[in-house]
Amino acid sequence: MKVNLPEKIADWLLDVAKYVITGTIIGSFLTGFQETWKFYLFGAIVVGGAFLGAIWIIRNINKKD
Repeated sequence: MKVNLPEKIADWLLDVAKYVITGTIIGSFLTGFQETWKFYLFGAIVVGGAFLGAIWIIRNINKKD
């Protein structure tokens, strides 16, 4: 059984994006409504980076095939 490392990393990055979205939403509710824009901004940057990284890896995998 051969493990495709780039595919596993892409899956991991997508999981990170999902967990950060969840954490951002829950965290914004738990902190009250003072300066939640910082939570949303940080969450959006992390999710965007993880998602774009995963998409880039997936596209490179598909180009090789």
